Amino acid sequence: MKIKVLVILTFTFYQHNIQAQPWEPHEKRNKASVYISKHKLSQPRSPSKIKNIEQVNGFVSMQVNTDINGLNVIGDAANEPSMAVNPLNPNQIAIGWRQFDTVTSDFRQAGRSYSSDGGKTWNYQEVFEPGVFRSDPVLESDADGVFFYQSLFVGKDNQGEYNFYRIDQWKSNDGGRNWVDKTFAYGGDKSWIAIDKTNKSTRGNIYAAWNIYLSPTYLETFNTSLNSGVSFTQPIEIPKSPIFGTLDVGPNGELYIIGFVDSDDQAPNDLGAQFLIKMEEPYKSQPNFSVATRIYMRGSLRIQSSINPAGLPGQLYVKVDSSNKASRGNVYLLGSLAPFVSGDKLDVMFMRSKDGGVTFSESIALGGDNSKNWQWFGSMSVAPNGRIDVIWYDTRNDDGSQGDIFSSRMYYTYSYDAGVTFSKEQYITPRFPNRIGYPIQEKMGDYIDIESDNLGAHIAYTATYNNEQDVYYMYAKPSAIEENPDFPTLLTNNAWAVDGVPSQGILSSTLINNGNPDNPLLAFEAIFTAKPDGTPIWLVATGEIPKFGDSYTIPLFMPTGDLSDQGQPLLAIGIMTKNRLRDDNGDLIDNKIEYVFDMSDAVKENLQATLGAKYSETFFMSNPFYNIQKTLTFNSLLPRTQVKKDLCNINGQVLTSQGEKSEGRLQYTYLREGILELFAADFTYKKTMENGVAVLETDANGFAIPTWEVIQANASGVQTNNSVTNKVSKPNGGLGFFEEGDETGITEIGTEQVVNNGPQLITTKPNTLVETMTVLANSAYCGEL
Repeated sequence: MKIKVLVILTFTFYQHNIQAQPWEPHEKRNKASVYISKHKLSQPRSPSKIKNIEQVNGFVSMQVNTDINGLNVIGDAANEPSMAVNPLNPNQIAIGWRQFDTVTSDFRQAGRSYSSDGGKTWNYQEVFEPGVFRSDPVLESDADGVFFYQSLFVGKDNQGEYNFYRIDQWKSNDGGRNWVDKTFAYGGDKSWIAIDKTNKSTRGNIYAAWNIYLSPTYLETFNTSLNSGVSFTQPIEIPKSPIFGTLDVGPNGELYIIGFVDSDDQAPNDLGAQFLIKMEEPYKSQPNFSVATRIYMRGSLRIQSSINPAGLPGQLYVKVDSSNKASRGNVYLLGSLAPFVSGDKLDVMFMRSKDGGVTFSESIALGGDNSKNWQWFGSMSVAPNGRIDVIWYDTRNDDGSQGDIFSSRMYYTYSYDAGVTFSKEQYITPRFPNRIGYPIQEKMGDYIDIESDNLGAHIAYTATYNNEQDVYYMYAKPSAIEENPDFPTLLTNNAWAVDGVPSQGILSSTLINNGNPDNPLLAFEAIFTAKPDGTPIWLVATGEIPKFGDSYTIPLFMPTGDLSDQGQPLLAIGIMTKNRLRDDNGDLIDNKIEYVFDMSDAVKENLQATLGAKYSETFFMSNPFYNIQKTLTFNSLLPRTQVKKDLCNINGQVLTSQGEKSEGRLQYTYLREGILELFAADFTYKKTMENGVAVLETDANGFAIPTWEVIQANASGVQTNNSVTNKVSKPNGGLGFFEEGDETGITEIGTEQVVNNGPQLITTKPNTLVETMTVLANSAYCGEL
C-alpha cells in the first residue's frame, strides 16, 4: 500500500510538469495496443533458417526466441535484446527482449530465455506476466553472477489513459533459469542500469538512469539500490538531464552517464548536444557531480531516419576500462551519429579519455567506410583485460560500395591498445533485410547488446533471417591483431587426422610474431608422421598467413639432426598448401581441412629463391620425402567449440624447450564436461639418461635422431594452478607418410609431471628428464600489445 501511494503522488507531479516531445520515439501504448493470447493465434512453427544459412567467417548465430521445441514461431516479432553473462561462469547467459506475439498488434511483453552451455542451446521461458504491456528490457549481471532484469511497465493513469510508467525488476540466482523478487524500481522510458563490480564496500550497488520524457518523476531520473536490488532509493536529479545514453561504473566505484541534452544549436530531428556526467560518490543521497563535460563527437543522433523510421539508430555508450593495465580508468564513448561535415548517413564515432572524462581525444569514425552507407546500432563493450569490442549494422555492399537502406549485416572490430588502433572490421553475420517484420512500429527496436570477457564478445542482436524480426546470440572471438577473415584463427587452431591413419596427424596454431601489430600472423603446423621406411619423423610448416582468401601456401621443413652451433636444425623439403573445403553448393565445410604437400622438383626453384640458408640443394635432393606429392583431407580431432575455450592458458600455447634447437611442444586446452583437458605432441629428439643427465642419441653421421610423443592429460585435467599429470605415448612406427594400412599405433610409456612456474612450465618426463619450457609465440587470441 505504501508503494501505491508513492506512485500516485509522483505520477501527479509528472502530469503537471512534463509533456512528451513530438519527436520522442518513446514506448507509447494506446487503446489499439490490444493483447491477443498466443494460444488463440495458433501460429505455425518451423526450423530457424539461421541453421541453414552459411555462417560468415566462422561466426555462428543461434536463434533465442523459439518455442519450447526450439522451433521458430512464424508471425511473431522480437527485438531490443539485452543480455546478462555470468562473469564467474560464462556458460550462463540470459537474454531479454520485446516480445510481440503477433505483428498485427504493437502489444509487447517481456520476453526472456537462458542458456547454460555458452549459447549453444536456449531454453524456452514464458514471458514475464503474460498479457502485461512491457518494453525496454535491460539485463545485467553483478560480479558474483546474480542476474537482474528490468522492464518498463506501461499502464493506465487516473484518467484511464495509458500514460503511467514504472520499472519493475526481477533477479535470478541461477543463470536466468528462475527469476524472483519482483521489485518496484521507479524509473521511466528507456532506463539503463550499471552495477558496481569493484571489490570495494560499494560492490553490488545498482545505479539506474532514465529519460525525463515520460518519467513519472520528471527531472528526477537517477536512483540507486544499495542492497543488491532489494529496494531502490527515491530518484534525484542529474545535471543536464541527459537522455538516450548509458552508464558505467569505473574501477574506483565512480559512475559515468552519457546522453543527449537539449541545446540551442541543435538541428531539427537532432537530439542535441552530448554530455558526460561523472559522479564520484553515486551511492550518496547527494552525489558529488565532479564532471559535466560537453562532448564533441562530430555528429548528431538522428531520429525518424529512414534506416529505422520509428526508432533510434542506436544509443550513446560509455564504457570504462577496469583492467589492471596502464589503460585502467580510461573512459570510452561510442555512438552511431550523422557526421556534421562528410555528408555520410551514419558513422560509428569513437572517443576516449585518459583523465577521467575531463578531456577527450578527437573522435574517429570506425569502419573505414567512405561510401555514405549507414553504420547503425553501434554498440560497445570492454573486456576485463581491457580489450574494446565494437559491433554495428552496416548497409555497405560486399565490395564496400554504397548499398541501400533495405539490407544490413553486422560488422565487428576490436582494439587491444586502448582504442588507439582498431582491427580491420569484418562482417560476422549473413545479410538480412532490415525493413521487414515490423510489429506495427516501423523499427527493429532501438538497440542491440554486447558483453565482453577476456576471450571474446557475447552478442545479442535482432535479424530477419526468417523474414521476421527474431533475436539471435553469437560469441565473437577476436585475434590480437588483424587476421584473415576468410581463414579465421578459430578454424586453424586444431589437431587434424586422416581417416585410416590413426597414429599420424597435424597440430596447427596461428601465432603472433612478437605481439607486434605491424608483423603478420604466422601459421605453425607441426606434422607428426613417418618416413617411407616407417621411422617416426616430424615436420614443420610455417610462414605468413595472407590477409584474404581461404587458402595459403607455406614452406615445409624437416629436421636435419644437425644441432651443432653452426648447423641448420631445419631445412626446406617442399611446400604445404592448406585449403578450406566447400560442399557442392559452394558452402564452407566446418571441421575439415585439405592439405596439399608438394616435395617435387616443381617447387625447388621457389624455395631456393626465397629461403636462403634454410634451403640446401643437397638436402632437398636426398631427403626421404623427395618427389612425394599428396593431397589429403583431414578431420578435426577437437571440435572447434571446445578448442577455443581456453587458448590463453599457458598449457595451450606453442612451447619451446630452453637450451635446445627446434625442439618443443604444441598444446591445446579445451573444456569437456567441466574439466580442462589437454592434448599435445612433442617434437623432440631421442635421448637417454646417463648418471642423471640427458644425452642425445645420434645416428651414424653423428646427427640427433628426431622423434615425437603424444601427450594427454589424465582424468583430472589441468588444475587451477596450471599443474597437470600427463600420459605420454610414443609411436611404434608407420607405413610411411600418411599411408593407410595396419599400423602398429602408439604405446603409452608413462606419465610426466608439469608444474607452472610463472611464464615457464617445468616438465619431469617419464625417464626423469626435467625440461623447462617457455612460450615460443602467443596464440593469435592471446597476444598482448
